[in-house]
Amino acid sequence: MKKQFLFSLFLAAFFIISSCTKPESLPNNSNPSTIVKQGTWRVTLFNDNGTIKTSNFSGYNFTFGSTGVVTVSGPSSVTGSWSSFTDSGKQKFDMNFGAITNFNQLNEDWEVTSQSASRIELKHVSGGDGGISYLTIEKN
Repeated sequence: MKKQFLFSLFLAAFFIISSCTKPESLPNNSNPSTIVKQGTWRVTLFNDNGTIKTSNFSGYNFTFGSTGVVTVSGPSSVTGSWSSFTDSGKQKFDMNFGAITNFNQLNEDWEVTSQSASRIELKHVSGGDGGISYLTIEKN
């Protein structure tokens, strides 16, 4: 009787655990362009070589168009370009805003380190001094 009870308890626990769902995550090597074109996004972290500069992008929403144009709305409007590609086996996310103050800090070929349907984490290692910057964007 005790063995049957323990077996039933084990089965119940197994079904409860297996029915729990995790947030949708995508493989790190999948192309972020499939998700970034959906909805608007915001910067939730910008760590520029150890200096947190997230507030530079407070109140801004990024819309990544299907033609490679990124439109930023908020306190002011900004337009730039974006693309996603694979380089040396690493998934990259590139943005270019020209010389526009603050936004020019995002002009890099960012390596995708983690992504889900609502969050993309990026990293850039400087070719000059080896400094590392981190950028996280999240869907609104």
